Amino acid sequence: MGIHDRDYYQDGRSRPGIELRKYSMVTLLVMANAAVFVLDMFFERGSLMNGMAVQTVTIVEPWNWWRFLTAGFAHSPDSVQHLIFNMAGLLFLGRPVEARYGKQEFLLFYLVAVVLGNVAWSGRMYFSGQSAIGMVDGTVIVPSALGASGAVTAVVMLFIFLYPKQTLLLMMVLPVPAWLVGVLLVLTNLLQVNMTGVSGANVAYDIHLVGAALGAVYYKLGWNFSRWWPRQLGGAAKFTRRRPKLKLHVPEDDHEADRLLDKVHREGESSLTDRERKILESYSRRMREKHR
Repeated sequence: MGIHDRDYYQDGRSRPGIELRKYSMVTLLVMANAAVFVLDMFFERGSLMNGMAVQTVTIVEPWNWWRFLTAGFAHSPDSVQHLIFNMAGLLFLGRPVEARYGKQEFLLFYLVAVVLGNVAWSGRMYFSGQSAIGMVDGTVIVPSALGASGAVTAVVMLFIFLYPKQTLLLMMVLPVPAWLVGVLLVLTNLLQVNMTGVSGANVAYDIHLVGAALGAVYYKLGWNFSRWWPRQLGGAAKFTRRRPKLKLHVPEDDHEADRLLDKVHREGESSLTDRERKILESYSRRMREKHR
């Protein structure tokens, strides 16, 4: 039984208007990516996307390091499929991952994947001497990368480690276990790297591989970025966690129970220690006994 199904929750009052807190982080990320794609239509074609993309020289331009993040929310204006495929993967496989880790932790994991993949790509391209691909009318042409593929790959790989036996539809047709999808995902990208180079055919395969590696390492080492998040920046967490729908009305142990519930909303139920889980379960039993 999930934490939200337990008896010590009671519905709080709903507030008028639209609250972003009521949406899952996966939904908010899809909305953000779609909004950027639509917004680009009101500019000179591709100008917004190009302005957000990471470039090979970004690694040595600290004033442009914000591109490591914004590139993950920009998609090719020439191919809506680029956006659709990424967001479909995020929607279908991201929601179970978010449910496991919590809203804030999922967002941090996603953003780390975006930044890490773009930093790795820019650094490799620049330091391997591929910072420019030619000149047109006296203007140096600098390669760039954009898209959420690296972050989505990280989410997909984390899902696969969490639920390796879950059945997925390969190519939307063939039912196979999730672990096999993970193997094929990595092998396909490695094969493409060997055939076309790490960024061949306008696809940055190295960003995909970095995302896959992050998902695997994150799971295997039991990382939790929320625990490393500075408490001074905790204000950002107010946006990423829902307000408790249920209020606790028993004076004894209310403070400790509230603290643990806040931790669940912030970091996910899996963040609870065995001792903390027993505290909440004991509290739940006392509430049920009292209201019999």
